[in-house]
Amino acid sequence: MTTQTQRDAVADIVRNILDQKFGDSLTFDQIIVKDRIDPVDGMEYLGITIIFEGDWKLLDPGWTLGLRGRIRRRMADMDMYEFPSTSFEEKSDWEALLAGEYYESS
Repeated sequence: MTTQTQRDAVADIVRNILDQKFGDSLTFDQIIVKDRIDPVDGMEYLGITIIFEGDWKLLDPGWTLGLRGRIRRRMADMDMYEFPSTSFEEKSDWEALLAGEYYESS
């Protein structure tokens, strides 16, 4: 399991990579890093949720798939070897999810 300091450092790594790639083309609101456990094999990993605003078409699938490797290399420089798993969420969808708009009330 990682410490909050390590999770914050990973969020900084991700933000730096994204800012270098996209500059002002996309806005990255929050980068949420959490310890996760795969329910199938029990392996620990870092779940990284990237909340963004802008044209999602700019998120080239080839580049975003390679993002995990770029993050992992920088994490290794900090002696962190957890596997990062990334997901991108549009800010409006994220806010709707947090507000419970995607769930039917009982």
